[in-house]
Amino acid sequence: SRRLSELCHQCGLILKEVSLALHPRQLLLVIEDIDKASIADAERLFFDEPGPLADLPCKAIYTIPIFLQCSPRVQNLDPRFRLHTLPMIKIQNQDGTPSDTGIAAMKEILRRRMKLELIEADALKLAIDKTGGVPRDLFDVMISAASVARQAHDAQQRPREVITAADVRYGLNRRKSFILRGISVAGLPEAYKDITVEQLYERLKQYGRNPVPNAVSDPINLALMQAHALIEYNGERWYRVHPLVLEHVESL
Repeated sequence: SRRLSELCHQCGLILKEVSLALHPRQLLLVIEDIDKASIADAERLFFDEPGPLADLPCKAIYTIPIFLQCSPRVQNLDPRFRLHTLPMIKIQNQDGTPSDTGIAAMKEILRRRMKLELIEADALKLAIDKTGGVPRDLFDVMISAASVARQAHDAQQRPREVITAADVRYGLNRRKSFILRGISVAGLPEAYKDITVEQLYERLKQYGRNPVPNAVSDPINLALMQAHALIEYNGERWYRVHPLVLEHVESL
């Protein structure tokens, strides 16, 4: 406890110095990956001992496990925290038609990180369609695809250093394997210990290609959202099965 208090104090001093250096701009601290913490650790950070994070002398954004937002203990959340859900970018409307606005947003997000002329048009479309409006998945796929494209160019297997649909498919397969590993009962909160993997996949099969408006926040759906197998979209609260997960489910 004493070491934690000292650490918080030192962090506060550093943040105050940074804030002074940035004045009149304000410091915004973003801490990711807390959503990957165990439920017990997340509850301790936000419900039981919120001080270290809540008392930092700056504005901050923290990611949290989806289970925390739907926990009965959420009423005990320290008032210094404000819960806000960031839905994924809608690249498909509820009726199945493409969302031009969402697709353009994904292209712009990617354009700010790479030269889009380095990827063929059909490869870019494939990457956006299959990652379902999840920026993290799109970035991961493009990093893998770019690595394969560079290797092929360096080996003189293609004349131009450009990312093809085959390169993107390689990245998609890697990302799909990662997501599928997360569809598991390992690490679920104790209250959800009776869920089985079979139930998770049955729910995915049930939802299939159809949009799911106002999906219930039951343990099965929470586990699927935590695994990013079920994606929440903006506008009206609705969900779809992740396109890469859908590929797997439809092959079973």
